[in-house]
Amino acid sequence: MKLATIVLQSLFLIFISSFICNAQSDNAKAELIDSLTKKGDAEFSKKNYRDAVYFYDKVIQECSSIVKSEKGITVLSLACTSQNIYLNRGKAKEKIDDLKGACEDFQKACKGLGSVCMT
Repeated sequence: MKLATIVLQSLFLIFISSFICNAQSDNAKAELIDSLTKKGDAEFSKKNYRDAVYFYDKVIQECSSIVKSEKGITVLSLACTSQNIYLNRGKAKEKIDDLKGACEDFQKACKGLGSVCMT
């Protein structure tokens, strides 16, 4: 009976420690995504549109890696669930005359809004 209790307690501790480690990793990823979003927004406000696109690209890349590698993950950052990142990148692309890229981003933003947008 004691051996069974020890085994169960050990398994429980392993489970809890892995949960805590994943939570810390998730928090670090969320902070990175939020930081990249703020950098993109700052560059946009300074009219450095190419740099803004760069940072928005990084946000989208980081969010995509979360979806691909960690199914069932909780929402890490509002940027990953918000269509604003595509809208903001689209605005920046429009400013640098990448109209095709801007249009694609605006369409992606609209897909997330459902019937609010007309495509």
